[in-house]
Order: sequence, then C-alpha cells, then structure tokens
Amino acid sequence: MRTNVQVPVTAVVLAAFTVMGSVVGDWAQASHNTCSLVAQAGGEATVEAWALAALNAKLPKTFSGKVTVGHVPVTNDPIKVNVDATIKKPAKNVDIVCTPSSFSSRLDIKARVSGRAGSSTHDGDGRITGHYAVASLSPVKICVSNLNMAGLNLQGVQNEVDNWIRKQINASGLVGPFCVP
Repeated sequence: MRTNVQVPVTAVVLAAFTVMGSVVGDWAQASHNTCSLVAQAGGEATVEAWALAALNAKLPKTFSGKVTVGHVPVTNDPIKVNVDATIKKPAKNVDIVCTPSSFSSRLDIKARVSGRAGSSTHDGDGRITGHYAVASLSPVKICVSNLNMAGLNLQGVQNEVDNWIRKQINASGLVGPFCVP
C-alpha cells in the first residue's frame, strides 16, 4: 500500500539544493535548474517584469568626467575629452533563464563627448549580465546579483570612452544586486 506524505515545499527545495547546489541560510544558490522555483513565483515572464521594474526604478542615471583618449605624438601629453553619459530610457529585454539561472538586460545609452575639436552626441546600448538565487521561503523571492555591464557599444567613439562609461556604470550601483518581488 502506498501512502502519500506531504512535505513542505521549503524542505524539499532546500534538500534538492543541498544535493545539487549549496544553501546559504534560506537562500538557494542558483547554479543549476531553478525552473520549478521560478514557476512558483509566477513564471519567467512575471519574474522578468519584476526585474525590469526594479532596474527602471534606478533610472535615469548620468555620469560625467574626463577621459584620456590618447597622447600627443611629440610631447606625449594626454588628450582628454569631457564625457557626459546618460541612461534615460527604461531597461528592456530582461531575460531570466532558469537553466543555468542567468540574468541579462539591455540599456540604451546616450553620450556627449566634447573637447578642443568640438562636441558630438553618440547613441549606443549596453548589456548587463549576472546570476540569480532563489529564496526558498514563501513567497518565493528572486535575488539578482553578480551583475556587470558586460557589453557596451557606442557608435563613433574611442574604446577608452566605452571603457570609462562601462566602469562608471559598474561602480554606480545601477547594476547592483536587487531582490524581487
């Protein structure tokens, strides 16, 4: 005779993560398939909408500074330009993938570069990537972390400007960890 025993979801989830991943407190480190937990939170589309709202709550963001883009050939003096970069538009294309627990999003970026030769405005976009962990408590929470501006492409600017903007975004807290809902 077969007997059905009901076990709290938290216990099952923590046991599964103990075998397949690691548990830190009540947080399951998502280094494997978390599809069933994401489904408990309402599915990928719901979790993606929450993450998009959390990112957009941090916008707009502006960064300003001087960037060395080269050196004068004879004197080796640095050539510096002023850079003002703004992320005004909302984040888009948030993608939460339950296998292998990855997170990505795109941001539109506008940069104004000015120096002795004049000024110009450049449009581009950036890609944020990271991972997430799932809280095995009720209700389920998704915490996104290890975020990094992995890709940045501004049209018509030197790589030094791209690299400076990427560094400012990564240091700003815009791509800092957050939990949803």
